[in-house]
Amino acid sequence: MKVAHTLTLLFLISLSLFSQERGIGLKGEGEKPSLQSFYRESWAIVIGIDNYLYAPKLRYAVRDAKEVANVLIENFGFKSENVIQLYDKDATKEGIMRAFDRIRQLAREDDRVLVFYAGHGITIPLPDGREKGYILPYDGSQSELITSAISTEQLNEISQLIRAKHLFFVMDACYGGLIFARAQPLSLEAVEYVKVITTRKARKALTAGGRDQAVLDTGPGGHSVFTFYFIDALKNMAADLNRDGMVTTYELNEYVAPRVTAESGKMQTPEYGILAGDMGGDFVFIPVEALVFDVDVEIVSEPVGADVMVGGNFVGKTPISLKLKPGDYSVEISKSGYKKKVESISVKRGENKFNFKLDEFLVDLNIVSSSKSGTVYIDGLMVGSLKDGKLSAKVKPGRRVIKVEGVEESGEVVADVPEVESFPVFVDVVLKPSKLTIVSNVDEADVYVDNEMVGKVRDNKFTLDLKPGKHLVELRKEKYASVSKEVSISAGEVKEERFELSRSVFSVAVRVEPSDAKVYANKKLIGTGSFTTDVGAGKVNFYVEREGYESLEREVVVDRDNLNLEFILKPITAKVKIETEPSEVIILVDGNKVGVTPVTFNLAYGTHEIQLMKSGYKGEKLTIDVRRSEMITKTVRLEETPEMKAMRIYRSKVSLKNNLTYIGAGFTVISAGVAVAFHIKSEDIYSKYQAATEVEKIQDYKKRYKNIVTWRNVMIGVSSVFAGFTAYNFFRKVSYDDIYREVKSKEVSMELRYYEYIGVVPVASFRFRF
Repeated sequence: MKVAHTLTLLFLISLSLFSQERGIGLKGEGEKPSLQSFYRESWAIVIGIDNYLYAPKLRYAVRDAKEVANVLIENFGFKSENVIQLYDKDATKEGIMRAFDRIRQLAREDDRVLVFYAGHGITIPLPDGREKGYILPYDGSQSELITSAISTEQLNEISQLIRAKHLFFVMDACYGGLIFARAQPLSLEAVEYVKVITTRKARKALTAGGRDQAVLDTGPGGHSVFTFYFIDALKNMAADLNRDGMVTTYELNEYVAPRVTAESGKMQTPEYGILAGDMGGDFVFIPVEALVFDVDVEIVSEPVGADVMVGGNFVGKTPISLKLKPGDYSVEISKSGYKKKVESISVKRGENKFNFKLDEFLVDLNIVSSSKSGTVYIDGLMVGSLKDGKLSAKVKPGRRVIKVEGVEESGEVVADVPEVESFPVFVDVVLKPSKLTIVSNVDEADVYVDNEMVGKVRDNKFTLDLKPGKHLVELRKEKYASVSKEVSISAGEVKEERFELSRSVFSVAVRVEPSDAKVYANKKLIGTGSFTTDVGAGKVNFYVEREGYESLEREVVVDRDNLNLEFILKPITAKVKIETEPSEVIILVDGNKVGVTPVTFNLAYGTHEIQLMKSGYKGEKLTIDVRRSEMITKTVRLEETPEMKAMRIYRSKVSLKNNLTYIGAGFTVISAGVAVAFHIKSEDIYSKYQAATEVEKIQDYKKRYKNIVTWRNVMIGVSSVFAGFTAYNFFRKVSYDDIYREVKSKEVSMELRYYEYIGVVPVASFRFRF
């Protein structure tokens, strides 16, 4: 079980509990320190285990440990890569010992190490009367502690092997607070005080409870009491009792211990102590917001030599190294011939290197030409072809020669392109006239060129003059699908183009039942009832509906005239299944009996009233609205009439009275028999006492005789109590009339009456986590 006294044994064996008072700070002047002034590096091992392999599961240990890790990283400057987090299957014995070994290798004399454990603890008695504690890894077994668990001796040995100046153990499986607050700036006196205590070695431990105390899992916000206040103490700086901008382990204990004790109703008392090797130092928590320091910032660019503006101030050219305080800054990078770049950077502790790649400044040259197509050349290099007389190309600023050249047309301009985002250029071209003949399989079709009607096909032909270039030619005719082509024609060219038109709609005859059903084609209403209409060629989705009937949907390929379609709709019917408690309840539907429950029947489309009736029960009514064919299941529980309910309660109370009488009589006989046995035994001992001649035996018989007599008297008293209890239940009357009156007034409570005559008082139920 996860028990607080186990954690206490882990760290307070060969420790001495003590109380500290704050030393007087050394006064002096100087700058506010960085965290490195006190510690070279900060390390942590955070362990949380919910889903044990061989031990009972816990609910919140992993969540507790993650919250503690987050507070260390976000609030107190622990680097995330320096916080070893082991959860569930990662927290095996091997994994935990590897984590300790890693800290042993990496931590130096000027470092600090915090160990947080949330999981099961085991305590076993030793033959000499002392106790030995273990923490249980994910793969630990309570039946194989020596090989699978980690003992207090191992942890003490580990604490001595770690070279770090400060080592702090916190053991529980709890949760943290949710309110954030900004840290107060440190006073110079507080800084000097920390300098003194952080130069001395510290080995501290804070545990969730004392020996034989259970760690309650009923703290505020769904967390354990202990860790709720532990994280509140750090995250919100609530443990900064003297408001000096920092928290020591002593202050943590002073804040956490009384609150946990009060919150748990004195069932849990945290304990604070030191490990062997403690030299009077203390583990110090200083929020990163309270520390004032500059960090190194390196800004580089591609290309190099770009001007750098930070916060609107020119600071030099790239590459450049700066000293900045942590925070967000606006950085502007600019260089002639390149696009200026403005970005926001976030300066944090650690490495801050920012690389900016500048894009070459290019102008969007928007070329518009009287030619619809053609190849565009800029400074003699082909850049693309016009589309609908337009083309956009990126060029460097300066004098540029733009030329448009096609088979039938060409043009050229010289433009001085400025250093702007975009610049328009118009290129005019000279085109040669051409002749186009259109041949069609369908006569009288309308001819469109570039979306303008230019004539009709006669005798299956149409001829017109066109400017050289590309043109959109389209033929249209009613009941035929339009056909279009993009036609390219050269200057002076005589060209013939063939167009094949196909039917676009066909006549369709529709017949439906019922006769007033609505018919849709591709989601568009085309008619009601039976009719004939034109429908577009191809795959058509027909949909037919009518209220009270199941709709029909069918995909049809329309590819010929006089297509006949038939749609027969089925009426909507729902199957209804009614089950009741009790069963055999009469069911009436719209006033007509359909059977007794359990019963299944069909209902037509519409709203129906269902009545349920049974002798001895109050009737019920249901309304069922049938809108689609489906299976409807209803389960109804009928309420008893007062007479039936009173009779059921009366029989239960009579049965309870008889059972209690029998139980009381049985216990009366048993306790009386035990009393008689004790009396016989006492008489036998008394006879031996009278016959004894040795002093030691006389005293022994006398002592035994008194004990037996005491137990005999106790059993006589117990027998008397059970006899009275039996007599009370035997003579107590149960009245049907009284129960009926109570039922009518809705004041009967079987549970409260039971408490009344057996003397049981409900008590609150508490849940513990072990």
